[in-house]
Amino acid sequence: MAVVAMEVDPDTLLFTQDSIAVRFKKPYEKEKIDDAVISILNGAVRVSEFKRMRVVDHEGRLWSLDNRRLWVFKKAKVRKIVVDVVPFHRNPRIAEVMQNPELKMKLLRTGFWPQVRGKCKMFFKPTKRVSHVPAATKYRVEERQPSYIQIPAELPVIRRPESFADDGQNRTNWPVTHEPDENNHESERKKAVTLVIISSALTIAALALASDESRRSIVNSLSSAMKVTFLDIIPALGRWTVRKFWQTLPRVPPPFVA
Repeated sequence: MAVVAMEVDPDTLLFTQDSIAVRFKKPYEKEKIDDAVISILNGAVRVSEFKRMRVVDHEGRLWSLDNRRLWVFKKAKVRKIVVDVVPFHRNPRIAEVMQNPELKMKLLRTGFWPQVRGKCKMFFKPTKRVSHVPAATKYRVEERQPSYIQIPAELPVIRRPESFADDGQNRTNWPVTHEPDENNHESERKKAVTLVIISSALTIAALALASDESRRSIVNSLSSAMKVTFLDIIPALGRWTVRKFWQTLPRVPPPFVA
């Protein structure tokens, strides 16, 4: 069987070793495999510059004979590479794997990664994705799509409310995203006034039912906290309650006078 070139996805290839060295073989023994991953991700090295990998087609699966290069391509998220499919009998490593059922099942496990012998970076967070085209084409880098929501350049324009205008003749169009809900504000205001009235009534009732000593203690505490006397608290609270209650009453226009 002759050597056949094939374009494959590195994720479909299987390792034939359960441990690999942290450095390449000669004459690249000074290069570490994790540095090669970073070089690919940064665009300093093209995938086509690496020596073509050899794989063996056995039982419908492709087994790699160059495990360090396969580790680099998988870590760098390379999508496509060109490999040489060699005959099964030309390399004793694949035969050793097939004769060891325990090792074979370990290598066939989903998500398997061989152990790296030596100090090596294991996790990478690339900001770019590699798009490899076989043969001698140039290396291309595809930027990630932004994860944020695109905001339109122009916002909808509605007429500014008359209560905000300078006079009855001058009107300005203001870009806003929504109109204020006046009914909601009115409802919230009525709720607030109701709560104030109830709180005031409960406070007055508590003062009336309390003993002289307790009433004196409560009044002194309020006076010291607010820097006012009891005689100042009651009139001010009454005026404020009446004013808020008056604001909630409907406005009736005066009768027409000829």
